Amino acid sequence: MLSTLRSLKSFFVPRHCDICQGPLLDSENTICSKCYTMVKASAQQNDSESVAAKLFWGIAPIQRAGVLFDYQSDTPISEILVDIKYRGYADVCLRMGRALASFYQPRHFFEGIDLIIPVPLSEHRLHKRGYNQSEKIALGISEFTGLPLDVTCIKRIVDNETQTHLLQTERMKNVENIFALTHPERLKGKHILIVDDVITTGATISSIIRTITKAAPDTTFSVLALGRGTTGKPTQT
Repeated sequence: MLSTLRSLKSFFVPRHCDICQGPLLDSENTICSKCYTMVKASAQQNDSESVAAKLFWGIAPIQRAGVLFDYQSDTPISEILVDIKYRGYADVCLRMGRALASFYQPRHFFEGIDLIIPVPLSEHRLHKRGYNQSEKIALGISEFTGLPLDVTCIKRIVDNETQTHLLQTERMKNVENIFALTHPERLKGKHILIVDDVITTGATISSIIRTITKAAPDTTFSVLALGRGTTGKPTQT
């Protein structure tokens, strides 16, 4: 009976894959099996955890890092980043957060993590966009894993210029001292998972880590993001 109701709902309210826009089967969620295989292959290419972690070598101490795919302009899979940053698809953020968590949970990525913190937006960008895409992704991860999510312990106090056309050294300077802690006591002794939509040089997340460790030096960090970028419009936070 339940499967019949689901089939009827799919017929009258069809669901579509976030990547290829093809119809989803009753057993599929967010992305179709074909596209999920493509995403999984992308994440496994060259060991995505090691590749993502290398971004932080020499600039921030992290336990582990992972991404779901590499951003390449005008590819179907990377259209997800455009959707969530510039087209107002907040629901896609949530579903992709669950997909990200579902990929990394079997790899024991979340073991030992105490708390999830998304990269915060400035009030100006939050008002303009209507939502924080990193927070929505983090919420999807939280729902899938059961890990607590904290969106108030750190805030962005400077609306810095876009990172898109800056070199790595310029990016590091551009994000210095743009965050502040509101509740450092919540973070002491915790293993924190920082979540962003896309990591390019790691400068923004490194700035968050430096801000936290100044007030809570006994914290440890891991990082997750949907994409790993090089250049291009969607790399702006």
